[in-house]
Amino acid sequence: MTVPRIQRRPSFLKFCEGKDRQTAHGCVREIRRAAERPTSIWTYLLCFLGAILVGGFSEPPLTMLITILVLSFAAVLFWDRGPARRARLGILFWTLAGSLLALVILALAPANSLRLGTPPPGLVELVYRTSKFPLEFIIDVFRSMPLSTLITFLLPAIIFYVYYSQQEEVIPASRSKWILLAIVVVSLLSYLLIAASFAPSVYGQSFPVPRARFSGRVVLTCALMVNGALIGMLAAQIRTKRTLAVVLSSLAILGLILLTLYPLRTASRLVNEIPVYQQRTAAWDARDAKIRGLQASGVREIRVLFLPKELMQDLGDRSEFRLNRCASILYHVDSIQALPVKGNQ
Repeated sequence: MTVPRIQRRPSFLKFCEGKDRQTAHGCVREIRRAAERPTSIWTYLLCFLGAILVGGFSEPPLTMLITILVLSFAAVLFWDRGPARRARLGILFWTLAGSLLALVILALAPANSLRLGTPPPGLVELVYRTSKFPLEFIIDVFRSMPLSTLITFLLPAIIFYVYYSQQEEVIPASRSKWILLAIVVVSLLSYLLIAASFAPSVYGQSFPVPRARFSGRVVLTCALMVNGALIGMLAAQIRTKRTLAVVLSSLAILGLILLTLYPLRTASRLVNEIPVYQQRTAAWDARDAKIRGLQASGVREIRVLFLPKELMQDLGDRSEFRLNRCASILYHVDSIQALPVKGNQ
């Protein structure tokens, strides 16, 4: 039966109304609605074009998105037997195609010749580093931010413990096994997605810089929260006497209230760091003014001060370093170097 065009047009308009949202959100929304009404060709086209647009900004989230789409496509292909299976596969396929095309565009971008000074590692070394770096990253997060990481896990654990401990019915043993399996699956998926987001940096022969670790940090945080909630559900099944249960729930609620005060500690630390950021801004502006002044006076090979207190250095002491080369193009000079204090002109 042919669906009249007047029924297809509203779905296309509704999809366009969310164009300011991320492509992944729109893709998931269309997949959920696939069983309610026919999926138009405009939906597939927008998923394809939206994936190209969103994926063209950064490699780490793009490789993570591709991994998610591949896993989702496989899940629908093997487990979905509903009437909307074909439409869902189509949405995932075209979104994946757009993401892969975006990755190809990024790989062929001229800027890569500036970033890759030496050939990428071999396949064996690439796989080894891709599997090793996520473990090092997770261990570093636990070591460098133990309190915030613990709170990320404890908050959902306490919330779900308090809620499920008040329920009279105990979760069946068969369901408890599924919860344990879910904890394992969430842990493995988070590791896989972190590895996928690290793969571009590994290809560039380095451990991901802080900005490239952002996607991995988001995944790790989500995994900690989900596993905390699941463990809270399991802990609530350990039944105790009524009086002890009330005491434990009260302590859990008190702990939850105390944990919610943690953002205030973070806010106070950020307020104290404002003068530091102001000093860093002034130093960057002063160096920018010096570079522009030298360039205006005709100097083609510029040497500037290496900012000694700057945490995120951009320029190095080698003019062929990729960021130095990018800076020289930006300022329209032959080369730029950031040398130690005694070597500055």
